[in-house]
Amino acid sequence: MKYLFLFIILLALFPSTILAQDFDELSADNIASTYDRRAFNDKGGYNSYQKQETFIDEYGVKRYRITTLYENMDINKAYETYIKNSKGYYFENNVEGTYKGTTWLAKLPKENKILNWKNNLENLNITLEYNYVNPKTVTVTYYNFGSSGRLQPYNKLILEFKQEAKGTYLTISSQAFPVSFDCKKAGNATEKAICASSEKGNFNEDTKLNYLYKALIKASYSYNSEISTQDVQNSQISWIQKRNQCKGDINCIKQSYKTRYNEMAALLNKQYAKDIQGFTNCTPVHGIVWFGRTEDEDFIVFRKCQYKGDIFQTYEALVDYKHLEYSVGIENVKTKKDMKLDFGDSSYSTSLEFKWKNNALRFIISVESEAGSASFIYTLKEKNGITDVMMEEYLIP
Repeated sequence: MKYLFLFIILLALFPSTILAQDFDELSADNIASTYDRRAFNDKGGYNSYQKQETFIDEYGVKRYRITTLYENMDINKAYETYIKNSKGYYFENNVEGTYKGTTWLAKLPKENKILNWKNNLENLNITLEYNYVNPKTVTVTYYNFGSSGRLQPYNKLILEFKQEAKGTYLTISSQAFPVSFDCKKAGNATEKAICASSEKGNFNEDTKLNYLYKALIKASYSYNSEISTQDVQNSQISWIQKRNQCKGDINCIKQSYKTRYNEMAALLNKQYAKDIQGFTNCTPVHGIVWFGRTEDEDFIVFRKCQYKGDIFQTYEALVDYKHLEYSVGIENVKTKKDMKLDFGDSSYSTSLEFKWKNNALRFIISVESEAGSASFIYTLKEKNGITDVMMEEYLIP
């Protein structure tokens, strides 16, 4: 029970933050349970090879690129296995309640193909593009536009299937559109000017602001938030009305976005800087992660802070902040040995994992239960007596 208590306290204590580059490669079970639950082989286990890479895109958003090897499978078998393991709502012959999902091709095509659907339930316009490069390389791109509250629209999810000697590698990554709304439905001179400028590669302010707006909305849900969700929504509506007064003047539009972005960034930084006592320079970082269904990307906010002290002092501060009972004592941590503990009962299972790499420590808490999965990853890296503390949280339905 003490470990369950530890998990519950940590869940309440730490919102999400960021991964250190030192730990881009994780074990297959870590990646599959945290990022991509579809990465199973056809024998009921995880595929043996997976690699996680991270990158910051042009909008300042942290994204993930996950590569999985489907061993000894040709490209068609790997695609079919991926679809079978997706457990999603939107695949061929899948039925969720009385709602039948959209139809993916049962097999990879031998030519370029574009499929379009209208999801009336979620109010989404969905597009699926198959790009046939050669018999051993096919790229599938999924994206949608709409107003769904559950899904994260305006992102492309890109799946590259590439057959090689050991089997087929599947690499999944995502990419944002430069505009956060459907330009085919641009309704006024300002929106049309934004779309025209973005087509020329001269405008990405709308998407950048959209991510910041979503971060501010999420921050407003926090139990100790000083930000009102309704105030954020109302001020955004007022700002859009003011922005539209620019009509087709792109310089006026850009200045309006810049002013609004600075206002929202100041609010968000204030909220995140005050959340954790004893830690300084806490800042939010935008991120994207997918949760077990091909079209399902969620916008999240990572957090990074600093602590004045070495890694071990910082570890103790993380635990002592809420008077947490040690799951691994500081003397064991000081050995700098990788370790993993597994425990739980019939209703849940939890693992604690400590990893060292390049004098950086990663502390991972993974929880599996009937309600879903959760992973909490804390990365500590010291330089000149200051430790960067990077935290992230993933809740997987």
